[in-house]
Amino acid sequence: MLRFKKEYMLLGGLWFGCGKPDPNLFLEPLYKELKTLKKGVYFNVFGHVRHVLVKAGLLAGTGDSPARAVFLCHKFFNGLYGCLKCLSRGEKSERTSMHFVYPFEENLVLRTEVNYLEHLAELRRLRVTRPAITDSFGIKGPTILKNMLISSLVRSTAIDVMHCVFQGVMKTFMELWFMEKFKDEAYSLFARKDVVSDLLLSIKPPYSLPIFYLVMEQVYFNHFKLLYLGVCLLCKHSVTEADLLLSQSLLDKFVQRYEELYGMSKMVYNVHILRHLPGVVKETGPLFTTSCFTYENLNGVLKYIVHGTQYVGLQVQNNFELITNVNVMLGNLQPSNFKDFCIEMASNKLRVRVVEELGNGLFILGPVVLEGNVSYFRKLKVNADIYVSHSVNATRKKDSSFVKYYFNEHIHYGIVHIFVKLTTCACLGICLCAGECFALIQRLDCKLPFQTLFPNEIISTVSKYTVSNIVDKVPVSAISSQCVNVIVNDSCYVTPVVNAYFFQ
Repeated sequence: MLRFKKEYMLLGGLWFGCGKPDPNLFLEPLYKELKTLKKGVYFNVFGHVRHVLVKAGLLAGTGDSPARAVFLCHKFFNGLYGCLKCLSRGEKSERTSMHFVYPFEENLVLRTEVNYLEHLAELRRLRVTRPAITDSFGIKGPTILKNMLISSLVRSTAIDVMHCVFQGVMKTFMELWFMEKFKDEAYSLFARKDVVSDLLLSIKPPYSLPIFYLVMEQVYFNHFKLLYLGVCLLCKHSVTEADLLLSQSLLDKFVQRYEELYGMSKMVYNVHILRHLPGVVKETGPLFTTSCFTYENLNGVLKYIVHGTQYVGLQVQNNFELITNVNVMLGNLQPSNFKDFCIEMASNKLRVRVVEELGNGLFILGPVVLEGNVSYFRKLKVNADIYVSHSVNATRKKDSSFVKYYFNEHIHYGIVHIFVKLTTCACLGICLCAGECFALIQRLDCKLPFQTLFPNEIISTVSKYTVSNIVDKVPVSAISSQCVNVIVNDSCYVTPVVNAYFFQ
């Protein structure tokens, strides 16, 4: 996606100081520019006689929980009415071990544009007679963001899956399961942490379900599967209404059971907002579209472009401008070996040698072995993905020979052994004539070993397999996606990549 590429990112501003900036003051220059863009700007577009009027607007925004609270002029997550999506009050009491938590509520009262404006108006009225009042249902004051967005403030605020799930709920689970201070709890895996470590080291990518299936008590494993499937459904490239309904049911049940299994004191904010993820996806798109992974990576880039203690802000501005304009400068170079060299050096992608373009985003990568009218090759590039046959992958950490493919109108999983191009021409050397291009794929016999309970749903993203004796001749265009191969003890599992954007 273009929005995640560094050359298309805009640096909105930098703040240096001992405290956080006033959000409205910080955003005011952006607000003025957005007003201009909303009215429209004329551009001279090649091929058009007249100037073209282009309008732009701010659709949505995200960030971690503290940043969202600051820029929305809202209470933090550890305060009463700290949720940005609903009117849950939260609680801090003896029954919560004096931790601020969000007890499970059957029916959440969601925030809307109407009640947001009502609470903001109430805050203004209360402050006339009681200046010490700090908030009304968590709202601490007006935010300039409301006037910057095309849609309502509540609907346009996304929840970042990185901070909420991967570095939030999962981080909490790692602490509960493996830290010594919880070793006497029923859910603790502290006594088996060495077993888990050995299992993780024995496989190429870390993968949760096959490992926890071996070491976790069934009641806790059944509970974890609710989170796994509920989040997977929302991370897909395309999410349907049925996916949203199922995910909502799974995550609601997960949060409810979380309180029962781990205790009231563990009902932290990140657990609570899991219930809002399906609604966020409905309003702003699949979770990968509002993920902070790329932007957090950009923070690391900004860190390394500062090379001294003087004029830090100016260093960031100049070097960031250089990074974002590299592609423009390369595009202005005249075609030459020097330009090709610069493009290759500027690319952070795997450098490959393209032997032939097959069309429709398919490329043969070298080397190629010729035997008459038959060409054998071991690497195929399909758009941004590179598939490599099993013989090449045998010694590599990342195995991209496991694939999902279509054969006789059915979905299968298999291992690519070789790619073949067959022609009927009389060319000598490398043949560039159109021909039949296919893969020889050894089919896997798969079964689905995992399912959730209440609701009962088969987890279709994880298959346990054995290798069959069937080899399918599959057109390369019928290969759907790469898959992850995981071997745990004597069991083999394969799963398609849920969304490639999380792994780029």
